[in-house]
Amino acid sequence: MSIRQLAELTETLPRVTRDDVMGYARSVERVLPGIFRDARVRYEEQLASDLVFLAGVKRLYEVVSSTYWLADNSLAATGRNERPTEAAVVGSLVLRRGTGFHRAIGRLLGDLEEVLSELELRGLIRERSLTVVLRELADGH
Repeated sequence: MSIRQLAELTETLPRVTRDDVMGYARSVERVLPGIFRDARVRYEEQLASDLVFLAGVKRLYEVVSSTYWLADNSLAATGRNERPTEAAVVGSLVLRRGTGFHRAIGRLLGDLEEVLSELELRGLIRERSLTVVLRELADGH
């Protein structure tokens, strides 16, 4: 995997999301020598490419997950008010539980989690430390 493949994976995403994911991956790419040094792993181009790709996928997962839970929790909070509302308005977007954006982002999160599970990557994606992720990759995950 490589940053080029990450760019292909994200090309159909909204620009702001694509830029966020690619920007994060490029920032990881710039600090690879330090990550390898901290992990006490010998630098290998394939490991470096895999780590940058996974860092980008990790960032994508974080964006999708946080967006879903922010929308879901916001809608849940409106339902606990004395006079509950059925929707939340964010700019031109109207959020309603189980419809439109809420359903689409929930489906995207579910699909992403399913793919990550099938590829046995959920643990690596949820790991906070890229040093730990690199060690796992080097050990053959």
